[in-house]
Amino acid sequence: MEINGQTKLADILAEYPFMKTGMVEINGKFKMLQTPMGKMMAKKAT
Repeated sequence: MEINGQTKLADILAEYPFMKTGMVEINGKFKMLQTPMGKMMAKKAT
C-alpha cells in the first residue's frame, strides 16, 4: 500500500487492522477510533 497525503485513515486501518490497537497503546486518545464517531471520522481523515 502506498501512503501519501491523500490516503484515508480508514484505508490504512483496513490494510493494517493491528494498528488500531497499537495506536491506543501508544496514546490513549486513539481510543476514539473504536467508537462509532471515530469510525465515521476515519473515513474522512487523511
